Amino acid sequence: MLEDSTDGIVQILGNNDFVVGTGFLVSKNLIATCAHVIKAVEAGPGNKVMVRFLRNGERSNTIVVLGRWYSPDEEDLFLLQLEDELPSDVKVLSLGSSAGVTSHKVYTVGFPPSIRDINGIWAQGEVLGKVTEKGNSLLQIELNQITVGFGGAPLWNESRDYVNRNHFSHL
Repeated sequence: MLEDSTDGIVQILGNNDFVVGTGFLVSKNLIATCAHVIKAVEAGPGNKVMVRFLRNGERSNTIVVLGRWYSPDEEDLFLLQLEDELPSDVKVLSLGSSAGVTSHKVYTVGFPPSIRDINGIWAQGEVLGKVTEKGNSLLQIELNQITVGFGGAPLWNESRDYVNRNHFSHL
C-alpha cells in the first residue's frame, strides 16, 4: 500500500542536518541510495553517513558498504549499512521486477531544499518504457515534479505494490 511505502524511507543528512537526498531500506540492515547523493555529503566507501527515518524521525549512523558502491558515472548506486538497530516501526520495502511495467503509475517521495518545514513531498508519474545507459537498463519515466532532494528515492509501482528494482530517482 502506498501509504506504507514511507515506512522504509530515510533522509540522507549532510552538514547541519541538511537533507541532501533520499534512501530506502532494502533489508533489515541495508539502505539503498544513489552514489551522487553520498558524494554530495563528501563520503565514500568506509565512511559514515547519518540518516533520519521518515516514519519516526529517529536518526541512525550508517557506514558505506565496501564492495557495494558504484560511482555516479557507473550505476549510481550506494548501499549503506545500519550501525544501530532498526527501529521497530520501520519496515523494509518490497522490491520487484521492472519487467512489463510500461504504462504503470509510479510514485516517489523526496525532500527538496525549498520545503524545509514539510516532511517530504510526493511525485507521481508513468513508466514510458526502458532505456539503456552505459549498458545499464533504466526506466524512462514521465515525472515532472522531481527535483533536487529526490535523489536515491524508491520508485513505488502502484499496480504491483512494490519498488521497481531498476530505478532510483536520479536528481
